[in-house]
Amino acid sequence: MAIKWRMERSKPFWHWVVFAREGGQEMVFDSKKALQSNVRRDFGRIKPKWYIEVFN
Repeated sequence: MAIKWRMERSKPFWHWVVFAREGGQEMVFDSKKALQSNVRRDFGRIKPKWYIEVFN
């Protein structure tokens, strides 16, 4: 999923995270180093904009 976009030198940049459903729970795996845990469930705060679906 794409979250937190910003403009740098007139080009858009996005922060990408991985969304997963497992055992009836939804979660996001975020690589941001400042987080205490890379597993997030605060979807209202994340504000996802769009996604690319991956099939397994």
